[in-house]
Amino acid sequence: MLYCRAVNSTLSTPARRPSRFRSGRRLTVAALSALAIGAAAPTAASADASLLPSPSSDIVLNWYDATSTAVDIAGYPAAGNTQIAASRTWAIAWGAADSAIKAAPAGLTPKGRDAYTRAAFATAVHDAVLYLIPAAKAAVNATLQKTLRPVPGSAAKTAGKVAGAKAAAAAVKARKGDGLDPAAINAPFTPPTPALGVWRPTPPAFAGAVQSGQGSAKPFIIKDVAAKFVAPEPPAIDSPTEIADLQEVDALGSAISATRTPQQTEVAKFWAQTSVNAFTQVLRTQITGAGRPIAERVHDVALFHEVTTDAQIAIYASKYKYLRWRPITALRTDDGNPDTPYDPTFTSLIATPAHPEYPSGHAGYAGAAEATLAALFGAKPKAQFTITSSALPGTYRNYDAWSTLTQENVDARVWSGIHLRSTDVTSVAFGKSIAAAALKEAS
Repeated sequence: MLYCRAVNSTLSTPARRPSRFRSGRRLTVAALSALAIGAAAPTAASADASLLPSPSSDIVLNWYDATSTAVDIAGYPAAGNTQIAASRTWAIAWGAADSAIKAAPAGLTPKGRDAYTRAAFATAVHDAVLYLIPAAKAAVNATLQKTLRPVPGSAAKTAGKVAGAKAAAAAVKARKGDGLDPAAINAPFTPPTPALGVWRPTPPAFAGAVQSGQGSAKPFIIKDVAAKFVAPEPPAIDSPTEIADLQEVDALGSAISATRTPQQTEVAKFWAQTSVNAFTQVLRTQITGAGRPIAERVHDVALFHEVTTDAQIAIYASKYKYLRWRPITALRTDDGNPDTPYDPTFTSLIATPAHPEYPSGHAGYAGAAEATLAALFGAKPKAQFTITSSALPGTYRNYDAWSTLTQENVDARVWSGIHLRSTDVTSVAFGKSIAAAALKEAS
């Protein structure tokens, strides 16, 4: 729990952690729990629940799963890659397919248009993914054969293949040098001189900052998105908001928290997976089913990843603009202010990421994703769906509202001990604002 900060004194680490708050800034456990729980969380699904529809003859699902497999083969976020590299792959490959399908020649019969669409789609995604992730050759080649073999040979099929190859080559060329390669994203960064409120490497690894160059990358939709969208100034470190947020993190985000519930711990660990990993599952549930045309579903996938990539660029530009310290640093630092929480032994439930705290990448992505899902598929899902987590294998959670996904992201980062609640709430609004502008520009 919390220590009172000592004024102009040095505290040694005691054997046990006293439960005490500075008078005038006290939050009861009941108040913390009420604040943290917010909207009711969904009930966890049973382990044998049907997670996703099985692969079928649906060409959209076949290529969706092939793209997911390719991204997994690339090993994000291994080898210096980050989740935005996965977003980039989705956006380029499916954006190329979207362009190829729209380039269909006039005068095709319904049968000819279908053949063209399937050939253009399959070829574009195949060629783009193969270029971006050569290690996925076997997977994408097998999917190309599977999805094109049933399409009867015709001039329309040939034209579709040509258009798909052309669109893929153009899309890859257009994104060359876009600043989303691992070296550019993880540009060298020299931390500023240690100061109150300013980011510094965090325990236990004290690793150098990552993704400092991401904010300079080329967007997909909004030109100069990082300049046009800047997160508002974060609260002052001695503000009531900051103090209350730190008290909540210490009580509910500590690795040894006695007040965090098992359900809250599950949510925190569940959302430790990358946003892309979680939301590609969500998106798959919405494009499943042959009731909608191939072209519409391809467009939805491309647009979702283009919007969320732009949001990620702007979020990281603001991270490195404000260079806000992490809760673990704030709680372990005695700033001499008797009102602010001090806990020199605090350790977060989830390892603190090696980049600044404000704004939140997960919460900002969730806000952008929520706005995009609502624009594409309606204010709420048509049916309950289930997703799992690579960070918590064997756990499945059910959802029937886009906002629940967002709320869990907000709560999870607090219960993980790595973000302040006010940061998460502001980041959601920030992500939504970027998505709204991107969707308007893309319409």
